[in-house]
Amino acid sequence: MRTIARRRSGAARRKRLCVRAQRASRPALGEHVAEAIARVVFAERWDHNQLRHSTGQPDGNLGRITSRRSQHGARNLQLAGTAQTALSDMLERKQTLVVRAMTAAPQQRIVDRAPPVVPPESPSSNAQSAERAGSAAHARTRASDAIWITWEVQPRNGSMARELGVPLHVLEFRGGRVRRQIRAIAATIRLLRKTRPRVVFAPNPSLVLTYLLIVCRALFRFQFVSDAHYGGVVDVTGRRVVQRLLNFAHRHVDLVIVTNPGHAERVRSHGGKVFVCPDPLPQPPRNLPRPDGMKGVQKSVLFICSYDADEPYREVFAAADSLSALGFRVFASGRYARVGISPESFPGVVLLGFVDRNTYDAYLHNVDLVLDLTTWQDCLVCGAYEAMAAGKPCVLSGTKALTELFTHGTVFCAHDPADIVQAVLAAYEHRATLKAEIEAWADQHRDLTQARVAALRAAVGLPLPARS
Repeated sequence: MRTIARRRSGAARRKRLCVRAQRASRPALGEHVAEAIARVVFAERWDHNQLRHSTGQPDGNLGRITSRRSQHGARNLQLAGTAQTALSDMLERKQTLVVRAMTAAPQQRIVDRAPPVVPPESPSSNAQSAERAGSAAHARTRASDAIWITWEVQPRNGSMARELGVPLHVLEFRGGRVRRQIRAIAATIRLLRKTRPRVVFAPNPSLVLTYLLIVCRALFRFQFVSDAHYGGVVDVTGRRVVQRLLNFAHRHVDLVIVTNPGHAERVRSHGGKVFVCPDPLPQPPRNLPRPDGMKGVQKSVLFICSYDADEPYREVFAAADSLSALGFRVFASGRYARVGISPESFPGVVLLGFVDRNTYDAYLHNVDLVLDLTTWQDCLVCGAYEAMAAGKPCVLSGTKALTELFTHGTVFCAHDPADIVQAVLAAYEHRATLKAEIEAWADQHRDLTQARVAALRAAVGLPLPARS
């Protein structure tokens, strides 16, 4: 009896030592995590302000921010280095915690447990949840195998998750920027604790989400695959501090997905492991009714625009005046108020403003042509994929990335009003031929997408989903 009592006393003592070691390390771990996330939030907020000014949104603080830019440059670089150091220290402390626990309790073996199998949620529960599932095909992969997390609704997130066969969790909240991100961070951690996935996919941007998952990977032990959009590879405002944070993230995730070879070379040059996969075609609804705003319109063009710095919308509006004289009606999507313009200033174009998804799809499927332009050479615009899925001829920028991918069903132009007019006229004249080309191109692109997705699943160790 005394021997048994001694053994129990020794086991209890070792357990207390293990708990004390964990508690002693928690404040330092939490401090480093909070510091790392705070640095990234600061950098992304600074980047957001610069982007707003570059797009022309009026702001009384613009002069002050510009005059102080040189003063903040060195400080921002220091903050980026601090964030990187914090993350590195956090990973080292995580390893030290495990060593302490093993030393204090040698009779216990610490192993990686297989994550629990969580059955897929029913469609009714998804409708009531803040985390919306993107497709019924997600049920073909267990929730414990992989998940896709995003903090915003964006077409590529839905199409990639659908093709991969993984659940899509959209953690989108209302409120101010900081409030939304705090709620999204908490919801992401709860989701990871609940599902315990082996692989996590997430888009970059958001840079805050990317760094949060880098931190959480050390705690929950999953592979992190970052789907880098254009702004997740190149900082659009040219801020060195944000670019350094992007490059650091590329080196410390398990895999970076990019949409074109140009971005692949850039990520490799920063030490990242890269995989090229263009956007899968979306699956838009069919046979949508003609919007009321298109009644009586014979020749129609939808200009897909978000009024960002890369979009030559003023050149398009100048071209719309000439097209209006030729019987065309140009409809422009997007929040035009964010760049300080009004409908009265451009009578040749119909500014739709922000519209709901059904209204947007209705215009997309009822116009004759789609126009989507960008000045960024390696940017594959979402509007081109949507137009191809809808079978609509496109007028696109003549950039290297766009001309290499969209080889059929499109007319390319320079960002000059006269050239835009000529491209629209050519696309409208040959629209029947271009539609036939789109059907062949879409079938080829779907085959390419399936092959690339199969290779991506193999690269991260996921089994192929059963096709129905």
